[in-house]
Amino acid sequence: MRLTEPSLGRARQLVRRLALGATLIGGIWVIGIVVTGGFAIRIGGRAFSSREPMRPLYWTLLPLALFVLANGVEQTARAWSSWIARIDRHRRAAAAALALATLALGATFATTVANGSDAYGYVSQADLWLGSDLRIPQPWMADVPWPTAALTFSPLAYRPAGTGNPTDLVPVYPPGYPLLMAAAKAVGGQRAMFLITPLAGAMLVLTTYGIGRRWGAPGAGLIAALFVATSPAFLFMLMLPFSDVPAAACCTLALYLLLRPGIAAGIGAGLSAGLAILIRPQLLLLAGPPALWLLWQTFRPARPSRGVEAARLIGFSIGVIGAVVFIGVVNARLHGSPWRSGYGDLGPLFGWSNVAINIRQYLGWLVESQTPLILVGLAAVVWPARSLWPRAGDRTFFLVVGACVVALWSLYCFYLPFDAWWFLRFLLASWPFIMLGLAAVIVTHAQRGAATFVVCAVVVAVLGIRQLNDSRLRGAFDLWRGDRETVAAALATRDAIPPRSVVLADLFSGSVRYYGGRMTMEYVWLDGEWLDRAVAWLDTRRVPSYALLLPAEARDFRVRFRGSATVARLDAPPIFVYPEDGLALYALSAPFEGPTRTQTFDPGQLRSVSPAPPVPFGVR
Repeated sequence: MRLTEPSLGRARQLVRRLALGATLIGGIWVIGIVVTGGFAIRIGGRAFSSREPMRPLYWTLLPLALFVLANGVEQTARAWSSWIARIDRHRRAAAAALALATLALGATFATTVANGSDAYGYVSQADLWLGSDLRIPQPWMADVPWPTAALTFSPLAYRPAGTGNPTDLVPVYPPGYPLLMAAAKAVGGQRAMFLITPLAGAMLVLTTYGIGRRWGAPGAGLIAALFVATSPAFLFMLMLPFSDVPAAACCTLALYLLLRPGIAAGIGAGLSAGLAILIRPQLLLLAGPPALWLLWQTFRPARPSRGVEAARLIGFSIGVIGAVVFIGVVNARLHGSPWRSGYGDLGPLFGWSNVAINIRQYLGWLVESQTPLILVGLAAVVWPARSLWPRAGDRTFFLVVGACVVALWSLYCFYLPFDAWWFLRFLLASWPFIMLGLAAVIVTHAQRGAATFVVCAVVVAVLGIRQLNDSRLRGAFDLWRGDRETVAAALATRDAIPPRSVVLADLFSGSVRYYGGRMTMEYVWLDGEWLDRAVAWLDTRRVPSYALLLPAEARDFRVRFRGSATVARLDAPPIFVYPEDGLALYALSAPFEGPTRTQTFDPGQLRSVSPAPPVPFGVR
C-alpha cells in the first residue's frame, strides 16, 4: 500500500501536533517543578511524585526533536527566529524585566538577619556608622584576668582596637557595604538594609546586557544577562547580606561606564570603582587595567579629543584615589595605621601553596554548577576573537576586561582555600564577562544555519532552566528559613537568662548581642586551662555564665576544655533546644534543673527584627 502525498501531509501534521502538545506539557511540567519545588499526589492508593525537573526536561527534548523534524528544520528556524526577533525589538524592556525579576527574587527570599560573621559584621557596623562612632567601649574588660581577654569579648567580625583604648572593639570588615546599608536604614528602616544586595544584583544583570549592547551584540548581552540572573553562585549570594554581589555590581558598572563617551561617564566609572574598593579593598588591583587604558587613550597618536580623555582619566582617578584615602583614614583611626586593615597581617592569607588547590576547586565548582560549557565563556574572555564581536568598536577594551578577569582570578587563587562551592562568590565580578563570552559563542554559532540556530536556542533554554534548578537544589531559595533561627535563638536566650550574664558562643556570638542584648564571649579565644576559672571569676561578680552551641560546637567545646569541671554541665539537660539542628542553651554556672523547652519558630514572623538595646554590663 502506497501512501499518497495528502496522506503523508496529514500524518506529518498529526505527528507535529502530537509532538508539540507533548513538548508543551513537558515544558509546563518542568517549569512547575522549578517554581514550586515539585509535587506528590496519590492515585488509587499509589503515591506519585515529581521533584527533579532535569529528567522530564531531557525527556521533553525528544518530542521537541520530533516536532522540529515533522515541522521542518528550516520552517522551525524561521518561526523561532521571528519570535526571537519580536523579543529582540524590545530587548531593553526584556533586560529590564530580567533585572526586576532578580530584584523581586532577592527581596522575596533574602535572609534579612544578622547571622554568622559576615552578615552580623556588616549589619552591626552599619548601625555604628549611623551612630557616628565606630568604636564600642568595653572599659570593664581591663579587669578580666585571663589571657587574650580582649579577644574573648570580641564577637565575630570585631577585634580589639589597634589604637587608643585597647579595650574598645572595632569592626574588622571594610566600610563600603556597611555604609550602603546605613544609608538604606536611614531612609527606609531596618528592612531596607537588606535590599542593598537585591538592588545590586538587579544592576549587575542590567549592566551585563549594557556591556553586550556597547560591544555591538545586544542579543548576546541579553542572553548573558539571563545566564547571570540564573547562575547558582549569583542567586545563592543574592539571598545573603554579603558584600560579594554589590562589589561585583560596582566593578561591572565601572567598566560599562568606561565604554560610554564623555567626562561624566569617566567620573561615574571612578565613583563606581571607588565604591567597589570601599566594599572590598583588594579590588584596587582591578582598577589598574582601566587606568592604563584611559592613559593610553589620552596620549595615543592622532587622538582628536585628548582633553576629554584626560578629563576622563582624572575623573576616574579621583574616585579611586578618594576611596583609597578614605580607607586609609578609617584604618588609621581603628587599627593604628593606614596600611593595616581589620584582618591584621595579610601575609599568611596569600601564598603560592594555595594556587594549585584553588585552581582545582574553583574550576571544579564552576563546571559543576554551570556545566562544562562555562569554560567556553571563560576562554572567550581570555581570547575574544573578532568573529565573536564583529561590530565592537575599540577592541583594545577587550584587553582591559581580560586583564581584570585574570587579575581577579589570580588574586583569589593565591588566597586562603575554602571548602564550600559558594566561595565562587569571590569571583562574581568576572561573571558578566564569562557569560558574555559564552553568549557570544552561542550567537555566532546560531548564525551558521537553521539546524544550529534551533540547537543554540534549545541550549539557551536548557541552560537557564538547569541553572535555576541547580540554585534551588543548592538551597538558594530556602536560606532564609534556617538563617532566621539566629534571631529566634537570640530572643529565646534573652528571655531565658538575666540581663547581667555572659553567653559563651561562636557562630552566635554576634547575633545574641545584636538581637538578644546579652553579653557574649568567644570561647574559641579562651585558653583551655581557663574555663573553670573564668566561670568562677564571673560567678563571684554575680555574672552567671551560659553556652549557646550547635552540636558541632558542643563537640569542639568538649575537646577544647577537656578536663574542666564545667564541661560536665553540657551533660545536664539544656535550658532550651531547637530540634531541627540541635542548637541548645546550657547553664555553666550551675546545673540546670528545670524541664528543657523545645523551641519552635516561624521564620515568616522574623523578617525584620530591630536590634535590642544594649544592656549595661560590668564585672566590678
